[in-house]
Order: sequence, then structure tokens, then C-alpha cells
Amino acid sequence: MGGGLRHAQVIGSSEKDGGQIKDRPVTPGDLAATVYRHFGMPLDLTYQDPTGRLHNLLPFGGDPVRELF
Repeated sequence: MGGGLRHAQVIGSSEKDGGQIKDRPVTPGDLAATVYRHFGMPLDLTYQDPTGRLHNLLPFGGDPVRELF
């Protein structure tokens, strides 16, 4: 139940009108890094496409959301 993550919390906030991030922004890369870390995947992992080129698993970076661990 819950996968070992800490739930039922608010992370960050927005301005009064909800239009801008006030503090603790979380990017899509951060969310992806959180999922990969949870499943035990190294965040510097690369993969090879069919043409032989290497790609980073997190091409735009990202850090796991520390509040969830």
C-alpha cells in the first residue's frame, strides 16, 4: 500500500490566483526521476536506439522529489 512513499502531503505552493509557482517547483524531469529511483533504476542510465546512438534516460535532468522518500 503506497509503495513505500510518504503520502498525504503538499509539496510546494502557487500564487494566490494559481497562475504562477510560489515555491518548490517540481518539473516533469523531477517526476520521472522519482519514478525511476523508486523502481531502483540509476538516474544516469543510458539506452541505445536502433541506429546505435546512446541517449540519457533523463535527457533534461531531474532530481527525485525528496519529500516522498
